[in-house]
Amino acid sequence: MTDMGDGNLRGICVLGLNYTDQLLIAGGDGPLLALRTAVRDLLTDSFGAAQVTQMAPCGAIVIRLQDAPRDQLVEQVRAALARVPDCRLPAGQIHYATTAHAGIVWTEGGTEVAELIRIASAACAAANIRGLDLVEYDSVDHPHLQADILSARLLADAMSAMQDRRLVLYAQQIVDIDQTSRVRQYEVLVKMRDREGREHSPSAFLPLAERTGMICLMDGWIIREAILGHAEALVRMEHIHISLNMSGRTLSSPGFWRGIEEILTQTGIAPARIQFEITETSAIYDLARAKENVQAFRRMGCSVALDDFGAGLSGFSYLTDLDVNCVKIDGGLVANVVYPQRRELKIVEALVSLCSELGLDVVGEHVSSPQIFDILRDLGVTKMQGYAMGESVPYETIFTAPPGGVRPAMMAPA
Repeated sequence: MTDMGDGNLRGICVLGLNYTDQLLIAGGDGPLLALRTAVRDLLTDSFGAAQVTQMAPCGAIVIRLQDAPRDQLVEQVRAALARVPDCRLPAGQIHYATTAHAGIVWTEGGTEVAELIRIASAACAAANIRGLDLVEYDSVDHPHLQADILSARLLADAMSAMQDRRLVLYAQQIVDIDQTSRVRQYEVLVKMRDREGREHSPSAFLPLAERTGMICLMDGWIIREAILGHAEALVRMEHIHISLNMSGRTLSSPGFWRGIEEILTQTGIAPARIQFEITETSAIYDLARAKENVQAFRRMGCSVALDDFGAGLSGFSYLTDLDVNCVKIDGGLVANVVYPQRRELKIVEALVSLCSELGLDVVGEHVSSPQIFDILRDLGVTKMQGYAMGESVPYETIFTAPPGGVRPAMMAPA
């Protein structure tokens, strides 16, 4: 394909149907194909036959947006999305229908149509992932677009990254304000190194991985690498405890705890030195299996923490259903405790009080200043984590640090 030529601002829209898997389950491919045809006819009526084509084999529909002002074209797309549920297919006792999502990329020319379609497809996928009707990119260089493409490429390369050991472990200390404590606890973090040697933060690939089964493979790799890959050092340095993140998908895996038990038995590492962190915002797909895994971890002697507590709506449910013994208060709440006129201070105060009543350890996350440290300490928080307490370091370096660790200046004796 050639470029779209010069002229007014133009774009490409890619539209996809929602819950196609459910349509296949409900009626096979017949209703799905018929609905795609009906939606394509709807778009043809709205935009003209010359502007609408269907992509095979994925079934997404491509619309050329031109010959009108941008705002008008966007309204046409939104109007078409709103009419998609009207494309119904009566079949017996069911009238099949669906909704749709779309992505648009705008260009002023100079970009081939094939490339614009690829980018608009990325915008369409982003809309689907985020649960939005429409995602627009102002240009092929839009930073959000580039971030989405990077995330997709990192996810596609994740299996090779694990095989090639391009997942790189880091650690950030969770500091106990009790200065007599000999224990040094670290949260294990991960970055991905691409094939050019650039390291990418977890925000570039983990959120997308958590929407797929890939996160289970990554969780398993990280756990094995952190424990089995450094077993000799862990056995030798008994004062080091580690905290490992676990997604809701992994926690929902049947019998996952058995693999953990085998690792701890093989290495001889005391389970009390291992903590698992469950992110509150990570969906647990099978609560019964998750409860089984958590109970097994606790029977072994491992700790289980509820991470990012207060960030979502599921925290109190997880606190009730899962046998956790630690809560890590979400950094978004912690960052705002310095503003007494805001609600966060009262919320954190209430959470700390609740956890105290339940006998749970409390960690304040994202502690970024001495002021936040002082406020949390006065509220009764006994463990802190964040840049004010120490930045993340390569995982292997925690085994060469002095046993006393590094104490933040704000905790130095008076």
